Amino acid sequence: MSKLSDIEKAGLKARGKTELIKHLEGVSLTLAQAAKGKCYDCLGYYADGVDDCKTPDCSLYPFMPYNPNRKKKVSNMSDERKKELSERLRVMRGKKKGE
Repeated sequence: MSKLSDIEKAGLKARGKTELIKHLEGVSLTLAQAAKGKCYDCLGYYADGVDDCKTPDCSLYPFMPYNPNRKKKVSNMSDERKKELSERLRVMRGKKKGE
């Protein structure tokens, strides 16, 4: 049986399902998507229920979708830098519209 049919048969709709399916279909994933997909795969498609795997030795554990202490994306960009990038984006969007 193929992995895709296994996922459809036993897999729960949980974080990582879509990402694993995309990977199996050959779609490129971001690092975060790949981590979610691998956790979904490693935990048997969450067939026993969605829960923290409690495997701190795993290199992906800090990014595990159901790890209560998972790393959150935090912006350490200054307000000045944010304004600068916002202005650059505004100018770029203006150029595309009026080119």
